[in-house]
Amino acid sequence: LLHNLTYLVLLPDTGTATRYQAVNHLLLWWLVGLGLMVPWRKQWKATAAALAVALIVVADVGYWRGVFGANLDHMRNARIAAAEYMARELPPGVPVGAYDIGALRYFGNHPIIDLGGLTDTEFVRYQLDDKVDQYLKDRGAQYLALPSRQTGDAQALFEFATYLGLDRSPLFRMTEIACFEIDRDRWLQGVQATGNYQPSVRIFRLDWKGQQPAGVTP
Repeated sequence: LLHNLTYLVLLPDTGTATRYQAVNHLLLWWLVGLGLMVPWRKQWKATAAALAVALIVVADVGYWRGVFGANLDHMRNARIAAAEYMARELPPGVPVGAYDIGALRYFGNHPIIDLGGLTDTEFVRYQLDDKVDQYLKDRGAQYLALPSRQTGDAQALFEFATYLGLDRSPLFRMTEIACFEIDRDRWLQGVQATGNYQPSVRIFRLDWKGQQPAGVTP
């Protein structure tokens, strides 16, 4: 309970359920265990309750095993695959704007310009002023890596480029150069339980207009 309340106060953000479910499971089964320890007047009731809990545990573990496996598939085939593409195909050392400071940074081997405000609180000021494009320019971004829609979908569940005002920027044009995603049914298996990621990661090249950011060749 304390863990969840702390997260609610300090990081009021949706979409990160998988990271904290282990703690919630500990809380849940600890409380169930306490309930089973209550003295029972009739032995058959205690036995029935224990069997019911055992059945729920088996079903619960099986369900979440599938969810966790789907999340791992997404990590490998979308985020890590996108990062490996960055490391392999993008010019060495160029900054990449991204809404992911984990896998993309670790496997991508490129400087990440954080579009979530986790590593640079100055980002929040730019976002409130609707100048995220200027934020990217000030930091010399040449590429973007953003969560996005499944191929074939008309639009994303949540369009990060629109949310950040990047698809309407007068400073640059976004050109998609790569997309990494997983099977829709496998994605749904994970996201329906946790709601914490979109089907794909798309890589965009930023074609700057007018004056270029430092380090960007027209």
